[in-house]
Amino acid sequence: MPKININSAFNQTSMADDNRKKAANNATSFLTSGVFENDKSKLDVKSVPIEKLRPRETNEFEQTGIDKLAQSIRLYGLINPLSVVYHEEEDVYIISSGHRRYLALKQLHEEYPNDDTYKHIDCAVYEVTTDRFKLAQGLPYITPEQEEGIYRDSNLENRQLTYSEVARQIRYLVKKFDDEDYVDRLRARAKEQGVITRLADYNKTKLILSVLSESHYDGWKTETIRQYLKIVESGQEELLDAIENNEMTVYAAYKKVVLDANQTRKRKTNRLPGLKKKVTEFAREAETRKYTDQELNQIQELISTLQVILDANKKS
Repeated sequence: MPKININSAFNQTSMADDNRKKAANNATSFLTSGVFENDKSKLDVKSVPIEKLRPRETNEFEQTGIDKLAQSIRLYGLINPLSVVYHEEEDVYIISSGHRRYLALKQLHEEYPNDDTYKHIDCAVYEVTTDRFKLAQGLPYITPEQEEGIYRDSNLENRQLTYSEVARQIRYLVKKFDDEDYVDRLRARAKEQGVITRLADYNKTKLILSVLSESHYDGWKTETIRQYLKIVESGQEELLDAIENNEMTVYAAYKKVVLDANQTRKRKTNRLPGLKKKVTEFAREAETRKYTDQELNQIQELISTLQVILDANKKS
């Protein structure tokens, strides 16, 4: 999928209804993915006090499944920020997309009033305007028509997660695997879903599949997730970025990790046969000659250097 160009998504101050949804699709991709390449000003994502959030005055979509969504957020956290419009005169943020997430978070805040997690909500903040000068600057400025399109597009039921959105979700989950309590909750949920049969019978791949079973997604099979985890283990963050930016598939990134590992392994082992040969030749020479004190000191330095290398490898 080609990269979205922010200038093409926001280069009109008004548009016909037929074109509005296409622009809204592009806008929503930016608001939910955090990909802002080549734009003139990055969208402001900030932590907003929940009491300053307000639902959109006009909202034609049913707000169903809040309890289930609240349970998911409680378990997995808020993956995507809400999209809001800031109203300076009232100092409030009107929700454009994310009404169900807001209601779920509000419910959690009421249930756990002392939990700081639900006191402030991550929001992508933009400003609606008709000022052509501001609109020419790109995000965070958008037209009323574009805000309407974003609202309608983002509220489509059964929204399918894109390949890159799934990658971002998995990356978020992997970072939380160090939290033992979090992993215990995932294991319990996976057992409940039948993904694992015993709490002891789990691995990261199965837990991720358990999380993804909550969503609609394409292109991610068990083997794809396993390959993605290998990329994470390699520590090559630039490959994870490339996957999320639709510049590389998981398989292509995985093949690069394997190739790099093989090349590193060859570099580590290629010199050993030559070193062994030189040591053998040196031992033969040592049987037939006597070394000076200076030569003995040099030999001792070499032995000490090799010992440091051996000790370091034993520890790793």
